[in-house]
Amino acid sequence: MLREGGWPAAGQFWRWQSGQPVAVVGAHAVHIQQAADWLCRAQDAAGGRGVSWGYDLLRGWRPAYPETTGYLIPTFYDLSQLLDRPELAERAARMADWECDVQLDTGAVMAGTVDTLELRPAIFNTGQVLQGWARAIQETGNPRFRAAAERAGQWMLDCQDADGAFRRGLSPKVAPLGPRSYNVRSAWGLLQAGQVLGRHDFVEAARRCADWTLRQQQANGWFAHCCLSDARQPLTHTLAYTCRGLLELGLALEEPGYVAAALKAALPLAERTDEHGCVAGRFDDRWRPTVRWSCLTGQCQLAIIWLKLWQLERNDMLRGAAQRALAYVKARQSGLASYPEVCGAIAGSSPLTGDYARLRFPNWAAKFFVDALCLLQQLEATPRPQAHPAELPGQVPAVPTKVMLS
Repeated sequence: MLREGGWPAAGQFWRWQSGQPVAVVGAHAVHIQQAADWLCRAQDAAGGRGVSWGYDLLRGWRPAYPETTGYLIPTFYDLSQLLDRPELAERAARMADWECDVQLDTGAVMAGTVDTLELRPAIFNTGQVLQGWARAIQETGNPRFRAAAERAGQWMLDCQDADGAFRRGLSPKVAPLGPRSYNVRSAWGLLQAGQVLGRHDFVEAARRCADWTLRQQQANGWFAHCCLSDARQPLTHTLAYTCRGLLELGLALEEPGYVAAALKAALPLAERTDEHGCVAGRFDDRWRPTVRWSCLTGQCQLAIIWLKLWQLERNDMLRGAAQRALAYVKARQSGLASYPEVCGAIAGSSPLTGDYARLRFPNWAAKFFVDALCLLQQLEATPRPQAHPAELPGQVPAVPTKVMLS
């Protein structure tokens, strides 16, 4: 919302609008702290329980968003430990409790923000909140969170078809498009809930979804049915959702085929990261960029995937792409303390007028930025092991069962 004084700062807005850096790149810890503080302001702006969708330069703070509040819960627990700030764990518990309050009678999580007039369920959103409840159960043991996760997981199970796809329970925005490949990230949430609750049927449903997703992958690694709007040129945001879901399921289930599929898609994207760290926001089925703007959320998500795969592959091209991509985003994080609504936030697109979340700062962009920087900081503080011997084409190293970050 344009307050007295106009845009955040004329010079900074011009740099945002043109895709130029707006900040001096500092230590990871400084950028993590700024993003964490902004996420706290986003929660406070929505009443202190659910987290605001984000900040819109034209309309101000948006209402709380159940989907992304759900997967912010693990991030807040991680930050509480990393920054030695117990109040962040308390904030995470409030998020989980709020999610129970807004859960639909069916057990599903609603599509859209809490001001949505017509309440509709959404498979994807439910899977993301399951991630939050699973972590909150581990941290607190609260039986209310267990009951909510049980109901949500059962609803997802009831919506799944025999081939592993989710065709029922899709959000109104994507329902006409049919099943989406990126729902494999929701299957990751279902898996986590199954592991915490001891529900083997949830785990097997997640496996079926991953198998269906593999069948949507082309020989060159690109995924069909993988966008919120235009499946001919999916966003890096949704491509990364798909890769991450397969990667995490592969790690948890010790299924190298899922990890190999994630690598098959992640490598072409890493190769297309330019020397400045910019990745185009959309790619067609031949991995050709189709837009000239970057989806900053997607860049942060991809950096996490590249770093996790680097831990398995020791392919320094993956690590280098992640470092460049995150440096690019760090340079576009506002440090303007005089405008707290955007200080520490990450825009949807660079330039700011790009088509993804235009003129807005979504909470999940800051979430994935924090997750990625925390992982990179951890890896850079660890002595580099010797490289693995070269693998045969199509192979990946043995899959470890421990997953580093939520």
